[in-house]
Amino acid sequence: MKKYLLFFTFLFIQNVKSQNVEQSNPIQQKVYEYEKIQVKPEFPGGMENFYKFIEANYKKPDEAKGVSGPVSVNFIVDINGYITYIDLRKDIGYKTGKELIRAVMKSPKWLPGEQDGYHVKTEMKFTFNVK
Repeated sequence: MKKYLLFFTFLFIQNVKSQNVEQSNPIQQKVYEYEKIQVKPEFPGGMENFYKFIEANYKKPDEAKGVSGPVSVNFIVDINGYITYIDLRKDIGYKTGKELIRAVMKSPKWLPGEQDGYHVKTEMKFTFNVK
């Protein structure tokens, strides 16, 4: 019995020692404002290409025929370049905001923002004019 107890104690100690706990960097946990970081996030090809991407992927809802105006969202580009959170800030109704969120979510991976040499989460603001 002592052998089993000793064996399982040894296994338990080895298992505990082998666990690698990753320490997260506080710089990477904070969400930075676009204007306040050293290296801005970038859509592949730049912001002009992002506008073109949204124009190509935005499908005006049938309910919005004859409606035009600005629709605004804020979103976060995470440390890996993915859009992780979208907040509808201004909507003109008729499912236009929901459609803009859908189009932004289709976005390919961005180059993440950087602060002090680390990739950081960055809040972006975007307004799209529905025509």
